[in-house]
Amino acid sequence: MRRAVEWKHFEYTCEKGAKLSVYLRDQMAKIRFGEKTYFMKQVPSADGARYSDGKVSWWDVRSGGFLQEDSQDGDGAMLTKECKVDKPAAVSP
Repeated sequence: MRRAVEWKHFEYTCEKGAKLSVYLRDQMAKIRFGEKTYFMKQVPSADGARYSDGKVSWWDVRSGGFLQEDSQDGDGAMLTKECKVDKPAAVSP
């Protein structure tokens, strides 16, 4: 019998009290924000960890982060920012 896939789970509170959930496993991330869920792969970044699905990026920088639209110049529209982690990671199946 195979073990269930375990994800590290983080809850964030962002600007204006918006809630965001991040699930991490290996080089993968699942981000839930509002009514949307994004499945992303880790991609190179100069600072912190960056995950992208080619349309949206989650940047995780020093127990905080932001979610923005992907763009060639890195200046895509901000979906939410000033995200701060609410609690330490939990493991979720």
